[in-house]
Amino acid sequence: MKKKLKKTLVSSLSVAVLSMSAASIVSANGTTSAASPVDQVIRAEANSAEQVNAPKFASISGVIQEIADYEAVENAKIITVKSADDSITRFVVTDATYVMDELKAGSEIISFYDANAPVIFIYPPQFNAVAIADVKEERTVKVDRFDDKLVSSDGDLKLNISEDTKITLQDGTAYTGELAGRDLVVTYSVSTDSIPAQTTPSHITVLNEKKDSGEQMEAEYAEVKGTIKSINEHGANKDMSLVELELADEQPAYLVISDKTYVDEKLEVGAEVVGYFNTKMPMILIYPPQYNVEAVAVVKEGRNTTVDRFDKNMTNSAGTLALKVSEDTKIVTPDGKPFTGSLIDRKLFVEYGVTTKSIPAQTNPSRIVVLEDESDVAVAEKSIVVGGKTIEAPAAFSNDEGTIMVPLRAIAEELGYEVGWNDETKQITLGHIISLTAGKDEYIFARMAPIKLGTAPVLFKGNSYVPLAFFTEVTQLSDAYVSTDKIVVNK
Repeated sequence: MKKKLKKTLVSSLSVAVLSMSAASIVSANGTTSAASPVDQVIRAEANSAEQVNAPKFASISGVIQEIADYEAVENAKIITVKSADDSITRFVVTDATYVMDELKAGSEIISFYDANAPVIFIYPPQFNAVAIADVKEERTVKVDRFDDKLVSSDGDLKLNISEDTKITLQDGTAYTGELAGRDLVVTYSVSTDSIPAQTTPSHITVLNEKKDSGEQMEAEYAEVKGTIKSINEHGANKDMSLVELELADEQPAYLVISDKTYVDEKLEVGAEVVGYFNTKMPMILIYPPQYNVEAVAVVKEGRNTTVDRFDKNMTNSAGTLALKVSEDTKIVTPDGKPFTGSLIDRKLFVEYGVTTKSIPAQTNPSRIVVLEDESDVAVAEKSIVVGGKTIEAPAAFSNDEGTIMVPLRAIAEELGYEVGWNDETKQITLGHIISLTAGKDEYIFARMAPIKLGTAPVLFKGNSYVPLAFFTEVTQLSDAYVSTDKIVVNK
């Protein structure tokens, strides 16, 4: 427990040692000088007067055991690190990671990560690396954010900038802006024994600002990949399977497969497979780890797969992959039947090939399987929200093809349309611009050519219903989608 706590809380380590306490300074040669009792009293009094901020970054050092491609993120690597206490940690290295030295198996490195970022609850622990440096006797590396006095967020180090301090961006170009409030990689050799310790850094690298809104996105699904060693019956009624895997680092793991797990094709001993599990679900803390997977796929060259939820822009929960669905994309249910409903906020198994190098990466999926979702409220029980307001309306329903049909009048009137009805022709009008006829897949907007949605309007229990896509394709609103508990239409 103490070792784990130390890894979580420490934000600065000498590149020559595993960790240091808040009351010690680590020199460039790796020696640690403990603070005197007087210093400790001073520190305690300072803490009682003013709360010291929690460190923004934490770090772990060890020897690189393996470097492999990380298929969940375009152009990313995942490195396996073994620390001095034989614990294993994995770090995801992306284009955003600042890598000071060449990554090589056998090198001793220190890797920094955001101590406040969400962490996938798996074994071995896995972090997104912010910066990585080789352990070198003659230098110390610290990653942190510094205030207007250039004191680190943990209060342990103050920077004294000189003319000899080299200040650059990650790409090596000179940086002349403010350092306060920026995430910095600081390289230095010696520091004072004061509180905080002071140093004149030899090099400061200003890390790139995040391009998003600043809100940390947490991936809802993660994967575990390995080679099948055995497949056994599992559960009290033996109605599940326990698949034993050997991971890339030769560690064991198990996949628990139930009748609710989507298995892309038959599993056989010797096959390399990838299992997808929900990171927000509880997980038993045992070794070897067991994953209750929601989908399993056989790994094949030239094919990528993922499981995730996608927003209205068809971007996944982690913000790393955007789908460009085309006419060639096969969209089906787990039993292979065509699915024509909305894909927004649905749990999807996606098969794809190449991706762009953009952020997020983009791809044209070849196949999408809309997985069953226990968290889904039945369509008829979903509330209907128009422009942020929950309205009173007849219940929606899903037709035989899986298309979500919604009550037209209630939604259209909330949007400000005057709805007309011709009992003789079964024609419905929205103002003077839009018209449609029950039973005909022809939707007229401004007397232009009919728009076909693949589903005709219908009369059901005395109400007219249209496919949900009517509101984006015909009335040209910004959003019309189904989430787990509501149907949303936005102007």
